[in-house]
Amino acid sequence: MYSSFAIMGHLAKATGVVTKAHIEQANHFMQQLRLTGRQQKEAQDAFRDGKAVNFPFRAQIAEFYQCYRKRPDVLQLFLEIQLSTVCTGGRITPEQQDLLWQMADILRISRSTLEQLLQAYQARQGNDRSAASNSQTLAAAYQVLGCKADVSDYELKRSYRKLMAQHHPDKLISQGVPEAMLDVAKKRSQDIQAAYETIKQQRAKNR
Repeated sequence: MYSSFAIMGHLAKATGVVTKAHIEQANHFMQQLRLTGRQQKEAQDAFRDGKAVNFPFRAQIAEFYQCYRKRPDVLQLFLEIQLSTVCTGGRITPEQQDLLWQMADILRISRSTLEQLLQAYQARQGNDRSAASNSQTLAAAYQVLGCKADVSDYELKRSYRKLMAQHHPDKLISQGVPEAMLDVAKKRSQDIQAAYETIKQQRAKNR
């Protein structure tokens, strides 16, 4: 838990100033995890540590990687938790982008995977902030699934199934993924399901 909130604080500070939206996102995550009063205090302290100028960002990521290096699903979920923080502020600063590259490299997650996840989270945030048009919603759905609009039905379904397999809570529970990360996986799987249904419905109308 310490690593999640400390890195969250560091990424928020990389915008130049920690905004109310960043703090609300951190508090929302605490609520998702159903932390006790003592655990919330520890999470807040970790977030504060991450904002320090001399915070050992790379060392903290490396420590987390060593704990879960044989658990790629956990490593990706950790990255996704941080992406939810980065996307909260809207525009990603060059400093945040550099930190994300470093994080992906240390976690042994490809930059193409990072870019796909980042686009998916940005698409979700964009839709959350405004009443998106049908075309915007459809474009966002393709981004969530990491597909281009001209992808075949077969490839679309394959991407959907692959992402669902990676994020399905039942599978993650059976693999011993920390409970604190399951809510993130549940939300992501819901987004994937909704994106797939949106595209399927649109394609059915066009036939």
